[in-house]
Amino acid sequence: MPLAIIIILILAAIMCVASKNTKRAKTISMVSLAVCAAISVIITGMVMSGGDIIMVMGNEPFNISLKVGLIECFMSCLFTIIGFFIIWASLSMISHDVEEDKIPLFYFLMLALIGTLCAVVFLIISSLYLYLLSFPALQQQVS
Repeated sequence: MPLAIIIILILAAIMCVASKNTKRAKTISMVSLAVCAAISVIITGMVMSGGDIIMVMGNEPFNISLKVGLIECFMSCLFTIIGFFIIWASLSMISHDVEEDKIPLFYFLMLALIGTLCAVVFLIISSLYLYLLSFPALQQQVS
């Protein structure tokens, strides 16, 4: 489910630019951020009730492990909910600041930014956990 947030936001960003329609770009961005915020809240509930979510992608020598803990869930909720409110506030104000034909590009940039922030949170923080666990001396200090 954490990867669904990233995929939804990046695909929605591409759809905003491909549509070249201001109303459609606004609708796509609002719906995608609302869905991603809901997924983030659901993931947070899952982590709080059952512990960390660990996903392993790939085979043994070349696999990527993705660990989603409470910090990642909180950051994902923060990014998607604040992004949703920013997009919601921009619905009425964007026409004063940005030219009409550039509005879909604005929504593309916002969705791509939030999607990459979530990707950094899920992938980079997870890799930092793995680095800490790989060094026995650090593992003893953390425990």
